[in-house]
This record gives sequence, structure tokens and C-alpha cells, in this order.
Amino acid sequence: PHLPHHPRHLPTTICPAPAMTGGRAGSPAGSMSPSATRRRPLSAMSYRSAASSSFRARSPPRNEHESTLRTLHTFDSDDPDTMRANFRRILLTRYGNIVNAWADLDPQHNGRFSFQGLCYVAQNLGHKCNINNLWSALDRNGVGFVRLVDLDEPAYDLLQGFATACTKSCGSADAAWKKYFVQGCEHQRCCISAFKSGSKRIGYDGDVMAVFRMLDTEGTEAGILFDNFMLLDKWFCARRIRVKTKA
Repeated sequence: PHLPHHPRHLPTTICPAPAMTGGRAGSPAGSMSPSATRRRPLSAMSYRSAASSSFRARSPPRNEHESTLRTLHTFDSDDPDTMRANFRRILLTRYGNIVNAWADLDPQHNGRFSFQGLCYVAQNLGHKCNINNLWSALDRNGVGFVRLVDLDEPAYDLLQGFATACTKSCGSADAAWKKYFVQGCEHQRCCISAFKSGSKRIGYDGDVMAVFRMLDTEGTEAGILFDNFMLLDKWFCARRIRVKTKA
């Protein structure tokens, strides 16, 4: 079912450990019920009634130990910019680069991700956080989705320059890929030597190796995948709108 981009009520804390319950009637106090031993996926109704748009400050830590745990094992912060930076830092630690993380945030390759994608990744990371505050920190304009520039400005600036060179040379990253970066099948990988050659032919004079490492999500010498290169069009190239005319 279709899930909206910006739901209104969701449990504010996402944590990997299941909660203790009193168990079924007749079971020992404090035992785990069968349903509590496994994580239940968030339902469509949970997303429809989701996060508030306002950023709420946390209560202060009770002691030094709790303060240390907050620093190491949570995205949370009393400042939206710090919370966004914490989330980016943990994504880079887990995934290696932001393009690799984007595959989980935006599995349908829309060039942006919704609240649903954020919840999925936050749960998988296993860090405790206030998901409503995290969403508010990322979706600063309240538009209901998050783009690359909202999540990682340095990566956005780097890839935008490369995507602009592709567009000026060939009209799109897709066309540049087929013309300069691969020979034959468009779905084959682009190795580092071919990438350097293609970058030179489209007139890109920036940091070629930084772009290659950003798009090479697997970090191997095999090269860049077609799907990762096509994200440049999703992020930076304006979409063409087809206007239907009446017969």
C-alpha cells in the first residue's frame, strides 16, 4: 500500500532491543511473551500517524555514564544541525559512503527518501534515537522528503560538479555513461582507467578520484555500477514533464 511521505505519530524512540512484558496469564512475572521476542515491522497505520514536525529538546543526562552513551550510541542531540551531523557520521561508519547508504534510504531510486525509508535505516543501524526529531532535522523545509543536499552537503557539492559536466557534454549522465564511460553493454562496470578517460572527455576538471570513490559503493577495483551512476540524473538533472493532449 502507498505510504505517505510525512506521517504524524510514531513511537519516538527506535531501539533494537524488544521490551519486557509481563507475559501471558499464568506465566512467571517478567517473562518474555512470544510476540515480544521478535521485532514487528512498522505497519502502514503507524506511518500514517507519524512524526511531529517540531524539534523537541531532550532531558539532560542523569550521570556521566549516560552522557557518554548518548555520544557514542545515539543520533540524538539538542541541536538539529548536530543531530543531522551525527546521523551522517554513523551512516558513513556503517556504509562507507553516502551513495552506498542511499540504496537503503531510497530503494526505489527516486532521488529522495521519505520518512518510511528513514525509519527502516534507523532501525537497522541499531542506534537509539528520537525518530521524530531526526526527521525534523533532515526535512528542514517540511516538504515531506529528503534530498542528498539535506543529508550530506559535501557529497552533494562534489557530485553536482561532475553531474553538471555530464549534462553540458551529453545532455544527461545516462547519455555520458553510454558514450564515454563504457563500451558495448551499458550495464557493465566502469573501471578506474575508463572513468578517468571518460571524465576527461566530458571536460570535468575536478577531483576525479573522489567522485570515483563516492560512486564505487563496493570499494573494489571492479568499478562503478550503472545504477549508481544513474543516481546523478535523479539528484541533479531536471525531470521532463510530458503533457498529455486531448485527442
